[in-house]
Amino acid sequence: MEGLYIKGTPDIVPLSISGSAAQTSHLPAGSYKVYATELCFIKIDQGDLSSLTPTTAKDIIPKKTVWLYDVAENDRIAIVGNPGSTGTVYIYKVWR
Repeated sequence: MEGLYIKGTPDIVPLSISGSAAQTSHLPAGSYKVYATELCFIKIDQGDLSSLTPTTAKDIIPKKTVWLYDVAENDRIAIVGNPGSTGTVYIYKVWR
């Protein structure tokens, strides 16, 4: 098995965790590591995810954990926190 390497994030803007949804622009296909400083909810899809809520999200990212997601061409990563939540989500492109 090959090791996974993390590329820096100058092309992927960190997302702010709050009660309002935040999303990336369309991403190239690949694997991405997602690190959240606070608990948040995530969804990956090609459409506009600006109305994402905790109940419409597909997964939970616990506080201070890293999760690996496979993203299809032109998908977006969107996150939202609970009302009153604050923090940051960092997204890294994984190279094999």
